[in-house]
Amino acid sequence: MLRHCLLLIAFAALPTVAIAQSTAAIGDNTPNRPFSNAITSLSNDRQTNTANTRSSRLKRLPRMYGDSLQTGSLSFSSDAGSGYLQSPTCGAARIGDNNSPIPQDRVYFLYQHFHNAVDSTFGPNSRTQSLDLYTLGFEKTFCSERFSLEMRLPFSSSLAQSDGSVSVTNDSLQSITGVAKAVLLESDDSIFTCGLGISFPVSDCSSQLKVDEVTTGLGGQSAYFSPFVGYAATLSEQTFVNSFAQLMIPSGSEFVEVADSSSSDQGWFRPEEVLVFDISTGLWLFRDENAPISGIAAMLELHYSTTLGDDQTASASTSGNSFDFDLQRFDTLNLTSGLHFEIYRTTARVAAVAPLRDDRFFDAEIHFSLNRNF
Repeated sequence: MLRHCLLLIAFAALPTVAIAQSTAAIGDNTPNRPFSNAITSLSNDRQTNTANTRSSRLKRLPRMYGDSLQTGSLSFSSDAGSGYLQSPTCGAARIGDNNSPIPQDRVYFLYQHFHNAVDSTFGPNSRTQSLDLYTLGFEKTFCSERFSLEMRLPFSSSLAQSDGSVSVTNDSLQSITGVAKAVLLESDDSIFTCGLGISFPVSDCSSQLKVDEVTTGLGGQSAYFSPFVGYAATLSEQTFVNSFAQLMIPSGSEFVEVADSSSSDQGWFRPEEVLVFDISTGLWLFRDENAPISGIAAMLELHYSTTLGDDQTASASTSGNSFDFDLQRFDTLNLTSGLHFEIYRTTARVAAVAPLRDDRFFDAEIHFSLNRNF
């Protein structure tokens, strides 16, 4: 299964490459040979110049926005009643969030507000909450900008609110993620890259639902490995495209927990691999190197993610109750639209995200990011 998934990721980007190159060649009498041209260009670059030769069109290509939140959806039943908890987990980072397939030198800040991202129910009691996520990060290139290393440190707003007999809490520090990126093929108008992201949990990353004296929870201690491929291209002077394909692979198990006034217990399960496809297209609305705001672009994106297996089950018991847990699989599709502003070497970006299916992690998202190139 894993071998097939990796092959699927590798080949998923090939149609995007061919379509983009074909679009760029409309009106050109030169025969369209996207892969041979890219390989020839890469060979020439290596033979004639080891310095930075990346075209200005690729350097200015706006980054993807993304839709980073991933939650665990946990339903359970017991003698005390049945319930449901949807809350953020410390899984793998989405490689496409505020990112480009192109290796870059930058520092950045990312803010995301997720409306109704936390949903909890236990018997007749229920509660819905929103969540804020803050991310600090940097990326540094090496070897004439053919490689880069990126680090991300995300924080979420703490959930420690109660409504009558219902309360939900979670850890505010999420997984630290490192991303290595390498150029495979590059021409003046397009680039094809691959890489690996590794996400490490810095705590149990647990979310807990407490009703009266009974507490249930979901947590993770597993690192995630995320091989990916990316493609970016300028289709014309005004249009461009970004795309990523990623596989999230857990390295270990995660847990569910129950507790009451006299005892507690944990049950363990292995989370499923997650397959992610992201595609972004955009249009330059304004560009003037001499203006205070040197560029404005409008962008539209689709983000699809799905688990590759079925629901996972676990059980745990207290002195008074036995709990059966069902960690539900997901299949989400989200639409992102935003505006990208260039101000000298800084980009300011705003976007809105709307889920297109009933299977969702939130009802709406607001995205704001600042990136400073160096």
